[in-house]
Parts: sequence; structure tokens; C-alpha cells
Amino acid sequence: MIKRSCACGRESRIVMCSSNSMIKCENKCGKLKSCQHHTCDVICHPRECEPCDELIKQKCYSHESEREVLCSVETGGTQVFSCGEPCGKLLSCGHHRCPKSCHNGPCLDCLLLPQNCKTCACGKTNMDSQQRTSCLDPLPTCEKSCEKFLSCGPIDNHHQCSIKCHNGPCPPCTKESMLQCRCGQSKKSASCIEVIQYDPIKNPFCCERRCNKKKLCGKHRCNEQCCDRDVHVCEIICGKSLNCGIHKCEELCHKNFCRKCPINSYDELTCHCGQTVLQPPIPCGTKPPMCNYKCNRTHACDHPVYHSCHNEDECPPCTHLVSKKCVGEHTMRNN
Repeated sequence: MIKRSCACGRESRIVMCSSNSMIKCENKCGKLKSCQHHTCDVICHPRECEPCDELIKQKCYSHESEREVLCSVETGGTQVFSCGEPCGKLLSCGHHRCPKSCHNGPCLDCLLLPQNCKTCACGKTNMDSQQRTSCLDPLPTCEKSCEKFLSCGPIDNHHQCSIKCHNGPCPPCTKESMLQCRCGQSKKSASCIEVIQYDPIKNPFCCERRCNKKKLCGKHRCNEQCCDRDVHVCEIICGKSLNCGIHKCEELCHKNFCRKCPINSYDELTCHCGQTVLQPPIPCGTKPPMCNYKCNRTHACDHPVYHSCHNEDECPPCTHLVSKKCVGEHTMRNN
């Protein structure tokens, strides 16, 4: 005989040396998941814990944007993220705003300050920085084409501005670009002006593809047209019977076991005879208490009662021995 621990290591039992049966207790695993922030709530198991499926709220660095994402090794349980939009915070110069994408930490100095600008507006010709005294002064221009990269065109080959070196933003592009659908699986050709003005929230371009990803519950699938969601929360009510056997689970459809019934009774719960009492609060589904007093119900015979108070509808058969004649009424028999 040896002592062997269960899969989660919380309990141990004495088993035969030759036994290969797995020991499993009724406790939740409780180990840290791979995210290193949340614990596993699956009942004692031998394998590695499943990836973390907890939803966490994150707020972007520069704005008030929030999102809900699955906690994972990638997110590390952090509560901040970059939304990808321009930062927009006022720079130390007091005139211009940060053009960088939403970022952590302080913004850089204004790039238009005289000490930071050594070239013309397009950046191809070196200029004397002494000509400017403020970041508000226009940059000098040259005779070459601007050729700054625009926001339109292919990701690896953006369109370029074709007019002569100039101050201020480049004019709208006259070429065409590919517009990607919401889920990213389809594209269509559109003018660069349309692509830049495209609002995916007010007027999204959607393809006909139906999403077939499983929702967080692991039972149902998304089936939404042109779905762009990373997290697929199941919006169906669970509806399974809770441990009390009376109420249904009202949470959204989920993995693992339903929680215990949250309803409590604030009335006393008594046994059938009323002499043994449980005091409130009493969790829903609690059975009447066991009672050691003799059963006081009305019985079919007048013999002494030897069984205790019970919660069953019918009393057990009387065990008192009586004398009766046999079927042929020849002799008396004890039974």
C-alpha cells in the first residue's frame, strides 16, 4: 500500500501499489493558468490547465477607448493597450499635437521646432534652420516632388504625393485602393478618397461570409455575417437546472459547471415532526434536517414505533412480531 496524491495535489489516498487508477478529488484545480493572473476552476484534472478564457477590460493609453479581450499570454492580464489611433495629446510646444499612434509614456518633442528641422518640407533638401524661430513658421520648400507616403494604397507600397514640395497636408490622392471588408476576408476597389472617408462603424463594408467560430461557451457557433470580433460571447441564457433542482441558471451560456443556486430562504426549516430545526439563512434545495426523535405520524397499527422521524412520504413497515394462524387455520405462527 502507498499514499498517492490526486491530480491537483490537494488530497492523497492510500492505494494498492499495483493500482493504476487516477485519483481525483472534488476540489477545483486552483493552479495559475498560463496568463499568470487567473486560477483554474476546473475540478481536479491531470492535464495542463486550459488557456485562460476570462474576459478582462483594457483601456487605451491615450484616449478613453475601452475593450474586452480574452486574458492570455499575449495580453498578460494587463489593463492597458494601444488602440492604434493618433495620440493627439498637446505637445510641449503648446501648438501641435502628437502624431504618433496611441502609445505608452511621454510624447516626443515637436518635430517642427527649428532645432528639429534641418531640411525643406519634403525632406530632400538641406536648409538653414536659422530661417525659422518657431514651430509655427512655415518650412522652406524646394523644387522637387513631395513624394511623401500617403495613407492610401497597398500596405507595403503606399501611394505617394505627386505635387511639388509644399507645406501643410498633402492633397487627396486621385488613385484607387482596395477596401477591405469588416472581417478582412474580402476586398473591393474604390477611389482613395472613398477609402480614406470610409467609416467602418456607420457604414461598414460586409462580405457574405458567415463566421463559424465557437463561442466562449464551447457549444454554440457565431454564424454572424462578416464577423470581426475576437471574443465571441454566447448570448443564450444557460437554462440548466441548478444544484437545488428547483431553479434554472440565468447566466449566459458558459463552460464548466453552473454556480450554486444563489437563492436563500430566511424561514426556519424543520423536520416532519418539527422538533429539529435549521436556522436561516438556508440555501435553496437544502433538505429537511435529520431528526433522532421517534416518528410521530399516524400509523396503520397500534404497535410501538421504533423508527425515527423521517422525510419520506411513507413510513417503513411495522417490525412488531405478531401471532397469526396459518392459511389453513391449523396452527398459530409468529411473524
